[in-house]
Amino acid sequence: MPLVVAAHDFGAYASLVDVGGGGAQLLAGVLAAYPRLRGVVYDLEASLGEAAATLREAGVEERAEIVAGSFYTSVPVGHDAYLLRQILHGQADRELALVLRNVRAAMRPGAKIIILETLVPEPGARGAHPSFLDLQMLIGSGGRERTRAQYAALLEAHGMRLLEVTRTASPTAVYVGEAR
Repeated sequence: MPLVVAAHDFGAYASLVDVGGGGAQLLAGVLAAYPRLRGVVYDLEASLGEAAATLREAGVEERAEIVAGSFYTSVPVGHDAYLLRQILHGQADRELALVLRNVRAAMRPGAKIIILETLVPEPGARGAHPSFLDLQMLIGSGGRERTRAQYAALLEAHGMRLLEVTRTASPTAVYVGEAR
């Protein structure tokens, strides 16, 4: 979480939804680092069990809301940014389309989507390809790791455009897109 906070300026937003945020650890860390930011942790009821305690322990519960729901059916509407940490790589194409369609439907023009996923080298590029992760995703959920170009194409297909990709000191990169 500190690597993500260091890699992206969350202070540019007034409100942020952590889509599939479970126990709210990431949202709590981001809110603690950005005292003017308000946030929503959004996930299935069964996944939110620790969220209230996590937000309280971080001292950010007054700026956070816990909302139960499924990103396969909807996402909270009208916020400045939507954060998806390791959600998309685990989705088969059909489910991935549902998630992105619902996020885009919730976004007003100019809102941002912030995707935290592994940065995979483009075909033919130097560098290690996380083929084990790719195999694990394919077998487990039908998902896969994707390149920058593949994420750009996914966003374009769902009414968004990729603005930037920032590496962190870990395998995770911060992909930032914008609603068109």
